Amino acid sequence: MHLTYLDSTLSNLIGLVVSLPPSGRVAELFPLIRSINPDYIFDPLGGDGYFWNIVAWLKNIPSAPDTVIQLWEDYVFMFSFQQWSTPAPSVNRSVSPSPELLRILVSMGFLRHELWTLPTKLDLTWTDLRTALCSLRPKFVGDVHPLPIHQPQAAYSWAARDLALHLIRKMARNHIDTDGGVNPSAFRNPVFMNSATWFINDLDEAYSRSQYDLGCDIAYLVRLSPPCSVLYRELWSIPPSEIWSSWPSGNKLAHNVSKWLESLPDSTMELIMFWQHAAPHTKLRRICRFNPDLDVEERYWRERVRDYNFMIGGLRLPGSLSIIL
Repeated sequence: MHLTYLDSTLSNLIGLVVSLPPSGRVAELFPLIRSINPDYIFDPLGGDGYFWNIVAWLKNIPSAPDTVIQLWEDYVFMFSFQQWSTPAPSVNRSVSPSPELLRILVSMGFLRHELWTLPTKLDLTWTDLRTALCSLRPKFVGDVHPLPIHQPQAAYSWAARDLALHLIRKMARNHIDTDGGVNPSAFRNPVFMNSATWFINDLDEAYSRSQYDLGCDIAYLVRLSPPCSVLYRELWSIPPSEIWSSWPSGNKLAHNVSKWLESLPDSTMELIMFWQHAAPHTKLRRICRFNPDLDVEERYWRERVRDYNFMIGGLRLPGSLSIIL
């Protein structure tokens, strides 16, 4: 069943629930409210009005469990975190972001992934996401005041490295699990995309698009990463057929990874040449200084950095988390 239909049904259900008079007679609804699947709660096509409505409704019921109120207050915070620009949520700046939180920040701000996609893209549960994001939720009024945070400079780069390794291994595993894309139903994400996205026509296209998205994310993450021999070795494990499919990410990978390779001691372009030699002639764009397409890639790169830094500033998080060009 299509997610937008389910989410519309959820929105109508919540509207019905909050229309009931707040009294002890609605106590049997509390387990239902607690058990609603966050996949539908955070679906972007479902609207956001019921977040605040249900919290206000629960707080008017003396018998409402604190755990249910806390859960939905966390959902409100998580949703406002995604829409940090208007208005920015108050965050607890006395807590050093965990590695998990840094990976989420990089995914949302730098890779531009929406909150509802992160469980699938990062192999996280909604409980994982809630724990990480709500670690920034102020518990007391004084928590919102800026306090010194001892965060290593360029911590984002190590988060990017960890994410890049995760996604490279996922791309390679997808290739194996689906027999090179012959059986795309063996991979979870294309099935999810095919059921949730109206412009994806079939599982084959969903699989190619999923692998393309992974390739683009890997390209940006690798460029943001510190020099790392493990990362370099893992890049060789990317199946060339996956980056030159009907949705080719090979050119983006070659451009951004070549920028990263320049930071390595005794670096060579052997990996880039390996990818290029595997490319169909019609999909290959040579890496050269005067290629006008490279200017476009550089603009895309600067826009990613700008968006991430804008998010960090909008959330009033430590400046050490910003990307330095």
